[in-house]
Amino acid sequence: MIIGLLAALMVYLFGGGGQETIFLDQQVQKNVKTYVSDKSRKKEIFQEIDLIKKDQKDFLKKRKNYYAGNASKLNLNFSAKREDFDKLFGDYFDERKKLQSSYIDHELKIRTLIKEEEWEKIVASALDKPDNVKARKSYLKLSEKLFGDVQLACGKTILDSKKSEEARGNVLEVKAEVDRFVNEFLDLNYKDLEPLRKLTASRSDFESLWVGTNDLRKKILANLISMRFKLAAMSTEKEWKKLGKELDKLFTNGKSLI
Repeated sequence: MIIGLLAALMVYLFGGGGQETIFLDQQVQKNVKTYVSDKSRKKEIFQEIDLIKKDQKDFLKKRKNYYAGNASKLNLNFSAKREDFDKLFGDYFDERKKLQSSYIDHELKIRTLIKEEEWEKIVASALDKPDNVKARKSYLKLSEKLFGDVQLACGKTILDSKKSEEARGNVLEVKAEVDRFVNEFLDLNYKDLEPLRKLTASRSDFESLWVGTNDLRKKILANLISMRFKLAAMSTEKEWKKLGKELDKLFTNGKSLI
């Protein structure tokens, strides 16, 4: 449940692979081929891009095979402890920070190989101002679907009518909190991205922005884990076997974690 729901939200907001460097963007790669005329520099740039792709591939593989798998096992385990989730996801976020640091290393190296006039053409479309109205509308549609399915699963599997109603109410409360955090992200001012649009962007410029997005991930995750434990507390162990499996079936569909 937790991994799939968070996956869907994070895939929507941030991209499935934690795509936090513009050089994973296919259009940017095409622009590099088009606007960097020097073959030697172009070759070096794509060597760095290949390293970025390898880092991402390795990260996604471990995320799917280790973190997602273990999170699913914890979710289905009626007796699982909150500290077990905290330890697993604490390790996960440490690994994500390492990936982000690696992205910065490669991106800063690439930027030294690009001239100012080339840079303006390469990133012209990659760092455009986001369409917040469209993004908000799409997100709210997704949110209604995901949390609606969780509510439906609670109604079908928790037999005590009072507890079932309480569980569905809790899902709505968590939805409101998650929606609030997502709206905070969507409200990020275009100005906040200004440092990254400059060829001379520094490591601290990247890290400052990622502090906010990482904090958002953690807040959403904390709310979803809390919801999981509240729902388990309202269920019998027998009901949880059904609810856990149904929720995993609904949301764990081979996509990424967070």
